[in-house]
Amino acid sequence: MGFETLFTPLTIRGCTIRNRFVMAPMQRHKPDDFIPSPAHAEDYRDRVKGGVGLIVTQGTTMDHWSTFSPYARLFPAAYDGWRRCTDAVRESGGQIFLQLWHEGANREGGYGPSGYTAAGELRGQAMSREQIAEIIDLYAYSADVARKLGFSGVELHGAHGHLIDQFFYPASNQRTDEYGGDLAGRMRFGLEVIRAVRAAVGEDFPVGMRISQWKANLYQAKPFATPDALRAFLLPLKEAGIDILHASARRFWEPEFEGSDLGYAGWVRRLSGLPTIAVGSVGLDVDMHSSFAGVLAHSTGEEGVNELVRRFDRGDFDMVAVGRAVLIDPEWVNKLRNKRFGDMRESLTTVEIRGTTVLKNYSLPPKSA
Repeated sequence: MGFETLFTPLTIRGCTIRNRFVMAPMQRHKPDDFIPSPAHAEDYRDRVKGGVGLIVTQGTTMDHWSTFSPYARLFPAAYDGWRRCTDAVRESGGQIFLQLWHEGANREGGYGPSGYTAAGELRGQAMSREQIAEIIDLYAYSADVARKLGFSGVELHGAHGHLIDQFFYPASNQRTDEYGGDLAGRMRFGLEVIRAVRAAVGEDFPVGMRISQWKANLYQAKPFATPDALRAFLLPLKEAGIDILHASARRFWEPEFEGSDLGYAGWVRRLSGLPTIAVGSVGLDVDMHSSFAGVLAHSTGEEGVNELVRRFDRGDFDMVAVGRAVLIDPEWVNKLRNKRFGDMRESLTTVEIRGTTVLKNYSLPPKSA
């Protein structure tokens, strides 16, 4: 099977991405000052040179007391560092989206729709209407800053039980006002964020959203148990102004609903009609969470990539996000294109990026070494 279909360009709101490969967002760099370093920019450059068409940055929190990450923040002192990253990617022929992330009630003392995590644990405080309006404005302002710093687009983190998803999910949204209750109420916050972001960045700047059924540590969560229920969730996102959906699954190939072999991304694409990114253990023979527990992860080689191509060619999704495979091996995409499967690196548990340990995975030599 040929792989050339994965190397065709895709244009979204005037942003042309040279191929269908995305570097998935991963919490990688952890600078003490929260400022992207020159090495951070060079890591992105390495992956673009290695064949990736689009970088989605690690989840980046915004400049507000209620959201805090030890990895990445968007605040004035970091602007030059982020601009260095966007320059590095563009100079190498790639595109880069900034993923805007608010962890909500997952952070002790933070806040969310009701103060509950997706698991129903009371960890934070419920947001007032004034605080909701403030955070909506924060998303819009941050997206506009990203545009001015040279990012090609933004991705709103609406998955895995973080703030936007906490509003979507009944277990974490126990509000009885207009921001809770039925699906329309639970979606209100996320839709207002999307509309505010679109108004701030204009019509020529892509806005994506990462979504998922599963939540952190709740891998079997499925708030939308049928295709019709999932459609009722997706169409309002499209109408509000989302351009591309990043459909997160633990394993991209697993069927989402009975009676079809379509994975989560396939259903999202079919039901929404929007360009869709598939993600979930691409290039690995075990899911990422199992490999973190010490299970040896091997490259799926040509057989696994053929399944990826088969699903892509039948229209299940438009792009594919590759995480640890390109973290371990910056040349993974180029090696795939040239069918150098024996040269792909494998991993077990610590990855070092330019001398800094960023994930607990051991990088092993290629099979052919």
